[in-house]
Amino acid sequence: MTVEFHELTHRGRGAISVVGVRGEEARKCIGQCFRPVNGRPFTDTSHRTIVYGIWISTNEDLIVLQTDEHAFEVQCHGGFAAVESVKTDLLAAGAIESDDDASWTFATNVHQAEVAIALESCLTQRTAKHLLQQFQLWGDVDLSDPNARQTALSFSTFGLKLTSPWRVVLCGRPNVGKSSLINALSGFERAIVHPTAGTTRDLVSQNTAIDGWPVQLTDSAGIRDAGNEIEQAGIAKAREVIDSADLVIHVVDATEKDGFDPSVSQNRAGLIVVNKVDLYESPEPPNTDCPVVYLSAMTGQGLDELQSAISKALVPVVPGDDQLVPVTAEQCDYLKG
Repeated sequence: MTVEFHELTHRGRGAISVVGVRGEEARKCIGQCFRPVNGRPFTDTSHRTIVYGIWISTNEDLIVLQTDEHAFEVQCHGGFAAVESVKTDLLAAGAIESDDDASWTFATNVHQAEVAIALESCLTQRTAKHLLQQFQLWGDVDLSDPNARQTALSFSTFGLKLTSPWRVVLCGRPNVGKSSLINALSGFERAIVHPTAGTTRDLVSQNTAIDGWPVQLTDSAGIRDAGNEIEQAGIAKAREVIDSADLVIHVVDATEKDGFDPSVSQNRAGLIVVNKVDLYESPEPPNTDCPVVYLSAMTGQGLDELQSAISKALVPVVPGDDQLVPVTAEQCDYLKG
């Protein structure tokens, strides 16, 4: 029987990476690359489920876990280099790399397998919890009721976002505090802050989590008619990302009279932030029907309220634990059909 291997963990940086190996000769194949810490051949450890040892080519400490009679997991350090060393050596030992993601899961049908694969790409504990619930629900799905299909489809936007961040764009006139706000939301200084108008000329993005939801915050160039050619190029980019954002936050300066201009956000603002209330405690309310949050990015006043408002705007309704949700485009097509 052919020995196959497959990377079971998501590609990228992490504490641990796992490579699955299976086949009747899997133990022998691994034994060519791995030496137990006691120095005995790996083939002599059939009575042990977990074996600690050294990956011979890299002299790296790792663990081999037996999950079935002819199935194993090689658990190594996270990152690309360690995984590539394991895969390269397994290839040299005669194994082949499997590209059948679904067959390496515990799924009982194709839809459940899609959720299992999606789990590899989840970015937060909260999204992982929802995907685990969906793995169970798609395992024994009954969609004979058309209303059940429609209800599931109504959560498709939510489901598809469980494996990628919501895109939130901060826009506004120059020097209203967008860069300070993205730094405050990120928890560290990601964007350059300077009182000179037009400092931000390119898009600055930062991935973070708000209320457990993965979010990509984008700090855009301050939008105004003046400015040099470079600044105007930044403004053009800002208008592009505003058009494609999941949520546009329009930031205005509390110290400016008539500071809110809907055209700055291309009339796409879903949330208005009145910043710098530490400098002016009684700002003029913006003339808008959008939710408004008053805060100071410098002092942190109102930051919790903003995070709650962002969460509500992105996920106005969280599906219940028993609600089926499509998490892939294929599942959406299946529900529509």
